[in-house]
This record gives sequence, structure tokens and C-alpha cells, in this order.
Amino acid sequence: MEPRLKILMSNVLKEEWKVVAFAAGDSYQGDPTRHAEAIRQGEADEYDLRVLQHADGRLIVHGMLIAAPSAWGAPANGECRHAGELVACQWHDLISAIQRVGQECRLPPLIICECIADLSANHEPQ
Repeated sequence: MEPRLKILMSNVLKEEWKVVAFAAGDSYQGDPTRHAEAIRQGEADEYDLRVLQHADGRLIVHGMLIAAPSAWGAPANGECRHAGELVACQWHDLISAIQRVGQECRLPPLIICECIADLSANHEPQ
């Protein structure tokens, strides 16, 4: 197993790392007119998967799941899963990293596919 590297996303300077692929969503399937309220009240899981690229070509794949507290019967804030990888700028490595990070965070396959599609359609790595 490769050694783990912990990267605090709050320490990643936005000026130095640009978002090159992104997908986000939630599990809310109720009345669309109360979507925002349901998210605020913790009635749905929230998902986020992104790829950041540094000017030197390095890439960070970061994923996050914030589980709905009411869905798990847990106290406020529920389950929170984060995962990420630092990737050299290789197309096949990046796609695999997006899949691994998404799966480690237990993100829905649609979110993983949307992130890969966003990368493919708009932001091929340098």
C-alpha cells in the first residue's frame, strides 16, 4: 500500500490551483420547492467531486460526502467522508483516480461520471 499524504484543502491556494472538473449534487428527491430548506435541515446527502490542477501540471482529485443526519439517525452533521489523491498529469491515471476517490467517498456513480464528463468535455489536462 502506498503511503498516505494528508492535504488540507483549506491550505490549497485557489490562485495556484484551478478547478478543471467538478460535479456535485445531493440525494433529495422530494418537493422541488423545498429543496434548499431540506438541504439546510440535513434531510439529504450532499456530494462533491472535483479535480484541481496546478500550473506545474500536478493534479488533486478530492471527493466529499456529507450524509444526511436524519437518514442515518445520527446527531447533527451525520457521516462525513473525504478522500483525495495527488496525481501526475497522466490522462488514464486521472480517470482512475476520479473513480477511486468517488468510490472511497461512496459517491453515486452519476456524480463520478459527471466529473469525468466535465473533465473530458471542457478541461483536458495540460
